[in-house]
Amino acid sequence: MIKIKNLCKNYEDLEVLKNISVDIKKGDIIAIIGPSGGGKSTFLRCLNRLEEPSSGSIIINNQNILDKKCDINILRQKVSMVFQHFNLFANKNVLENLILAPVKLSLMNKEEAISYAKELLKKVGLADKENFYPHKLSGGQKQRIAIARSLMMKPEVILFDEPTSALDPEMVGEVLNLIKEIAKESDVTMILVTHEMGFAKNVANRIFFMHSGVISIDDSPENIFKNNKDERLNEFLNKVLNH
Repeated sequence: MIKIKNLCKNYEDLEVLKNISVDIKKGDIIAIIGPSGGGKSTFLRCLNRLEEPSSGSIIINNQNILDKKCDINILRQKVSMVFQHFNLFANKNVLENLILAPVKLSLMNKEEAISYAKELLKKVGLADKENFYPHKLSGGQKQRIAIARSLMMKPEVILFDEPTSALDPEMVGEVLNLIKEIAKESDVTMILVTHEMGFAKNVANRIFFMHSGVISIDDSPENIFKNNKDERLNEFLNKVLNH
């Protein structure tokens, strides 16, 4: 579904992504792990062109998204993103946050959008919060709303950039459980940058270990956590798991 070839990203002399080539299948749930500064978030952001790659190609459903003719807004309907810091509109209530994009982009009329938003609020366990403004919600609730907002677009791919890193520890579970449920119920492809190793182990079907701007390992959770002999990966896992 996604073919990435020779992807590079430089900031002047700094090489952040170095010649990455990898294929992602429809329905894959990929956890990207690795030390800070290894290029994980930059890689993710290149997949819906929040970052402009320096060179290479990213083919999604047979279209090179780096082509000048690619309509970025249509791309982002299909490849949506959930951020660390929720990015909800503070001046709009929950329901308004959810219906804004699909109505503005004429994907649904207002009635359809409201009906679908209410359905999603039920799914994320926040049906009673539709008239609340973001400042009245906990971090975990805001992130669940942000996930519902990305689902409003009926995307084929959801990119999660450390979706739990800004949350209090007791709220991490509720967000990860929601992502787990979505993974079980739909065939949406998910790519997550995460520090939650338990989640990576139990939910992902593939794990990318990234450091120094490359995906140095692309393997199953089983092999990553039980059978790997890679020194750099083990050093990273020892630090994270014994934290």
